[in-house]
Amino acid sequence: MSIRADDRTRHRPRQSDTLTFMPPDLMLAIETSNPRHLSSDSLVGVAIAGPDGQIHGVRELAPRSRHDDALLPAIHDLCADVGVEGRDLGCIAVSIGPGGYTSIRIASTTAKLMAEASGATCIGVPTASAALVLLPELARSRPVTVCLAWKRDDVWCAEFGADWAGERVTAGIVPLDELAPPAGGVLVGDEQFQAMMQDRGTIRGDQMHPLRLHPAGVVHASEWYEPVEPERLLPLYPREPEAVSKWAALKARENRS
Repeated sequence: MSIRADDRTRHRPRQSDTLTFMPPDLMLAIETSNPRHLSSDSLVGVAIAGPDGQIHGVRELAPRSRHDDALLPAIHDLCADVGVEGRDLGCIAVSIGPGGYTSIRIASTTAKLMAEASGATCIGVPTASAALVLLPELARSRPVTVCLAWKRDDVWCAEFGADWAGERVTAGIVPLDELAPPAGGVLVGDEQFQAMMQDRGTIRGDQMHPLRLHPAGVVHASEWYEPVEPERLLPLYPREPEAVSKWAALKARENRS
C-alpha cells in the first residue's frame, strides 16, 4: 500500500513520547468533524474537561444539524450546564479533520474566534488521533490505519504503529485498490466504509474496527499536540475543495479559449 503524503497531511505531535501535557485551565473540546456515517456510539458535539482530563460535561449536536447554527448554542448551553463562562476556558481543542469540509471549517473558525475573544490557546487535533485514543486497548496495541474522508476510488489514511505514543505519523490519500490492513493490525473506518470494503471482497470484517468519535477523544488526544495561537489553527483538508477544483478547471478552459 502506498500513501501519497506531503507536509500538509503529516501529523506534527509534540516532541515527547509520553502523555505529559495537561491544559492549565478548563478545556473546551469540539468534535464535529465527521457528522455522518459514524458508529452508533459516536457523538458529534462538545465537551468541557478539567486540567486532569476529567470530562465535566458534554453536549451533543444532532448529526445532521447545520453546525453554523447549532455549534455556538451548544457551547453556550454546555458552559451553563458546567457553570463556567467563555473567559474561564484556558484552551480550546478542536478535531481538525479530515472530515466534512464545512463542518471542520466551522469548528476551526469557531475555536479561533472564541480563543481570540477569551485569550485561550488552541490545539488542533487530527481526527485520526482522536479516533485512535478511543479504540479498545487491545486494538491500540497493534498497528492501526485510520481511514477517513473516503470517496469512490480512494480514502485518506493515517498509519499508527503499535502502542503509538506521539511519534510522527505519515498520512495521505490511498487508492482503494491498494488499501490493505497493516501487518498484524486493523483498519478503522465508519460503518458505510466497512460495508463497502467488504462488498469489494478485499478486506475481511475481522480486519476492520468501527470508527468512534467523541469530544472526549479530542481531550485525550490533545495531550500529543502543542498549543498554538488562534491564527495558526488550520483545518486538515485531505483534498482540494471541490469548489476550488471546479473554479480552477473553469479558468483553465477560459484561458484556452
